[in-house]
Formats: sequence, C-alpha cells, structure tokens
Amino acid sequence: MTQKPFPTEPNGHDSRRWRGLRIGVFGGSFDPPHKGHMHVAKTALRLFDLDFVWWVVSPLNPLKAGTGNRPMFYEERAQLCRTFIGRHPRMLVCTLEKLWDCAYSWQTVKRLGRAYPQTDFLWVTGYDNILNFHKWENWRDIQNHIAMAHLARPPAKNLVRRVPALQRGDVSYRVTSQPTRPALQPRTVFRHIIGRTVNTSSSDIRRGRG
Repeated sequence: MTQKPFPTEPNGHDSRRWRGLRIGVFGGSFDPPHKGHMHVAKTALRLFDLDFVWWVVSPLNPLKAGTGNRPMFYEERAQLCRTFIGRHPRMLVCTLEKLWDCAYSWQTVKRLGRAYPQTDFLWVTGYDNILNFHKWENWRDIQNHIAMAHLARPPAKNLVRRVPALQRGDVSYRVTSQPTRPALQPRTVFRHIIGRTVNTSSSDIRRGRG
C-alpha cells in the first residue's frame, strides 16, 4: 500500500485541495506550544470528526502583550509548533495570519472565508477563553462568521455561566461530550466540559514552572 504524502501547510492560494473538508482553526501565540495545546487539538479532532487541525500561529496576542518572559519571535514559535506536532497526519502549522498581516482574529476569520469558500471551518479554543472572549476585537463578528468550539481546559463551567460570549439570543449554544459530526455553521458555539483537562500555560513554561 502506497503511503500518502504528508500534506503541505496551507498558503492561502490552495482552495481546491481543502474543498469539502472540515478544518479546525486552532489559533494561539504558542509561546511555547505545550501538552495542553495538543490535548485541545486532539479533542477537537475526535469530537467533531475534523479532517485537519491548523495550528494558526498568531503574530501577536493583544491581550497578552508584555506578559511573561521574553516572547519568542514569530518564526521561532512557528518552527517550535512544527517540531511539537511532528508528523501527525491531521495537524499542520498555519502561518496565514502573518502572511495576511492579520492583527485580530476577526480579520483572520473573514480572510479564511474568502480564500476557502468551500471549506467548513471550526474555530477551536481552550475552554478558558470563554472568560475573556468578549474582550476580543469584534468578537460578535467572529461568532457571526464561523462555528466555534471551547474545549477541555479550566475554568469550571460555573465560572463562565454569565459571560457575554454565552448570552447572545441569536447564537445556538450546544454542549457536547461524545464524538459527533455536527454541521459547522456560523453562530453555533460548542462547549466541551466533560473529561480530562490539562492545566498548563505557556507563560508558566517561560517562567520555568511548566
């Protein structure tokens, strides 16, 4: 049996090869990547029957600027992600935010829709991001243009019950615990709050506590 070639990273001009696929968009600074990131990525693959997870390396996280020790340069973080992922057949590093000069996630979401109009995307984050998602630039616009999943990391559900990101009347909120293949429609927010969590942070690793 001939082994399939390992897929190359998306470049923004390769819409045809991603047509009809289900892609998890896992954005982050990854400064550095760690086992908590991998746990979220694997959980997304399993729960939503995704074809791939793209690890979208962010040029800058506006909410984390100036935190921790010296932040790594972009290419250093991207290469660390490539090494960390290794030859996983369904995960790829994605540097489109740098290529497209996207400073905010809402810009990335819109560019993905234009560049890959026949691909189904799911924006993947750790569950902890629900707490401050309403502080993201144009956060409602993100929910309006892409399905979202908050997965498998603290805090506990009672801490996020009243956050703005879970209070929109025009958004469908769904809690999921078993693998399924839901339609990935904008204004749909999935939450996974059952099972193992990995409470590791990049900032703790930079400070020598991870």
